[in-house]
Amino acid sequence: MKNRNKSSIIFITLIVVVLLLIGGSTTILASKRKVTAIGDSVMLGAVPNIKKTVPGCTVDAKVSRQVVKGTEIAKQLNKKGKLGNIVVIALGTNGPFKQSAGQKLINYLGKKRTIYWMTTYGKHLKWMKSVNKVIYALAKKNKNVHVIDWAGKAASHSEWLYKDGVHLQPKGRAAYAKMIAQKIK
Repeated sequence: MKNRNKSSIIFITLIVVVLLLIGGSTTILASKRKVTAIGDSVMLGAVPNIKKTVPGCTVDAKVSRQVVKGTEIAKQLNKKGKLGNIVVIALGTNGPFKQSAGQKLINYLGKKRTIYWMTTYGKHLKWMKSVNKVIYALAKKNKNVHVIDWAGKAASHSEWLYKDGVHLQPKGRAAYAKMIAQKIK
């Protein structure tokens, strides 16, 4: 009887150890993927959708935010321990920017992070083409930068946008968040 109890205890202990190891490795894998999104008012409207489709994502979005503020925001998030190894940038709606301003943000984020920069869309934005040209140039120059073509998607879905042709209606918010989630997988 004593041998049987010892065998049972050893067997149960092994199962517990294996389960802990499997559970531990799963936790480690999940914790390696930390997503941060930095954006303007377009992203701000979609925050609940983004948090639903990208669980655990830290979103810092604000009305009228410009690219030149991006590095400052990234530094603040980093100081708080909230700057992930995957960063989604959605800046450019509020005005054109020089490639050097975008590069400054990318340089701060570093080569070890994977960066996704969303193109800008606005039916009447005079600077949309120049902004998106800069975004594509930044992605071409930096191997860790990838483009999420929001402009290409939004252009054929006017029903996603309010009358201003920029900000997102509920269906647009869902599509915006879904696009982010699909691209960062």
